Amino acid sequence: NKNHFSLYKKDDGNYSFNLLDSSGNVKLIGESYKSKEDCNKVIDLIKKDIDNSQIVDLEAEQVKKVTISKFEIYRDADDKFVFRLKSDKGEIVGSINKGFSSKGECEKEIENIKLLVKDSEIISVD
Repeated sequence: NKNHFSLYKKDDGNYSFNLLDSSGNVKLIGESYKSKEDCNKVIDLIKKDIDNSQIVDLEAEQVKKVTISKFEIYRDADDKFVFRLKSDKGEIVGSINKGFSSKGECEKEIENIKLLVKDSEIISVD
């Protein structure tokens, strides 16, 4: 099995995607989009921008302003480190529902995702 984006239609009629690694583990969960085309556009944007996306620590004293795509790291309600991926326009395009006990683990997972995205094809599940 290869790394891939699994694009699917949700129960509400909207479309979303998951980025899966070669073992089938979900590494990134997409937001909800009205059409399959919109969902595909977002995946294409992620693939195009992933090399330039930066990691931003939202707990830093000086949160750097980034106008390109970025992974924002923050703590969830369980005090675990989580992240979300935002486009260059500031829209959330993906996130993860697994928290990490350290910021370093979270950053390592983001770096893994950046590598996964590069060689991931889009598989449509209808």
